[in-house]
Amino acid sequence: MDLEAFIFCLLFLLLLFSRAKKQWGIWPIFLALVGFVGYRDVSIGSDTANYSLYFQILKNGGAITSEYLFGVLNKVVLYFQGEVYIVQILASILTILPVFYVVGKKSPLPYLAVFLYLTLYLYFYSFNIVRQCIAISICFMAVSVFLKNKIWFFSLIVIAINFHASAIIMLPLYYIERLKIGRATISIGLILTFCIGIFLPSYLLNIAGLFGYSNYLTGAFGLGSLVGNMFYLLIVNAFFFAVSKFEREKSAVLFKLFFLFVIVTNILIRFPFGNRVILYFSIFQILYLPDLLSRLSGKEKSIVFLMILGYAIFTFYMFYGNGEIFPYKSILDGR
Repeated sequence: MDLEAFIFCLLFLLLLFSRAKKQWGIWPIFLALVGFVGYRDVSIGSDTANYSLYFQILKNGGAITSEYLFGVLNKVVLYFQGEVYIVQILASILTILPVFYVVGKKSPLPYLAVFLYLTLYLYFYSFNIVRQCIAISICFMAVSVFLKNKIWFFSLIVIAINFHASAIIMLPLYYIERLKIGRATISIGLILTFCIGIFLPSYLLNIAGLFGYSNYLTGAFGLGSLVGNMFYLLIVNAFFFAVSKFEREKSAVLFKLFFLFVIVTNILIRFPFGNRVILYFSIFQILYLPDLLSRLSGKEKSIVFLMILGYAIFTFYMFYGNGEIFPYKSILDGR
């Protein structure tokens, strides 16, 4: 099946049922999304060939430099004489299942949440940065469901770290309820970080150099473009300001996470590989925006819905085609 045609048909249906509250219908979608990621050809996704190479190295008795649990996943498949596509399927389940579990458990508008999971391009990263997407999904579940359970929260974050070390940045979120944000904090924070991210990213690289990462970050990629990223940030920040006008519970955890997403995006938008950190915070939008919409009524609800729709379409348009996913090809093609 053609992935592009499926996605556009699915987006239309999700939009059609975006205000429905029963969550059982998201699970057939879950299976379809897992299938597309799991059965992708090695040529689909800019990193898929590398993961296939890792598997072959282990199969031939070699060793790979990777986080512990991802190595375990490959070795378990090898133990049962499986092939690399089994690793892809299991990895896609580990990525998408936590997201759908959280959406089904926590979102008042699950179809809109899935719509945002697709249009904010979060799903499509799972075709590429596999280990990190697993870590992001586990962290998403830890913060969204188990924030008040210290043992479960830290256990899940440790598991995520063992899939990708970058997940360590999520540990401080255990204390997010203590974060106090008011109008001044929001205004100063957004303006300051916007200026830092757009005009001073080279200073961030110098700081990274103190920890030995400067050569790694600039070896193959330079700073992101000034004009294009400034335009993107203007849209993101304008959307945040517009949405926050309708938010009456600015002390809520989901609003704080949305605020942190914009702050982190502002700072790292031009930074090489900055999007890989941004993703940890971006995913909370799929919970926050439907939650906000469900608390509004009448004209306010219609206005915010149109704002969310416009923002989602803009984001999808901005990122569509990234990651060497299209045209899609499956290992099942021709069988």
